[in-house]
Amino acid sequence: MSYELRLSAKAQADIEDFVRRRFDAVEAQQVAVSAIHVEFAKLARDPKLGTTTPGPFGRPVYTFVITVGGVKYPAQVVYFHTQDEKAIAITGFRALKL
Repeated sequence: MSYELRLSAKAQADIEDFVRRRFDAVEAQQVAVSAIHVEFAKLARDPKLGTTTPGPFGRPVYTFVITVGGVKYPAQVVYFHTQDEKAIAITGFRALKL
């Protein structure tokens, strides 16, 4: 079963900022966004992919790596299950250093 995925406005803005700052070419931006969507789909299918030790504010953290143009870019999101247990809400996104 896959959960519905909800993205906060802040997480959306952080993702857009990450993509715009790192990739000049529209094609590279599209590859990056697609790779992030693939990772989000994995998380929606299996929310236990996040850390077992909660991250900031007691929420799980999912760390992943996207590859664009042969270069790896690690990132992570903070998320939680909604009260009705039907969705995963991503509240934060940040790029990590290699």
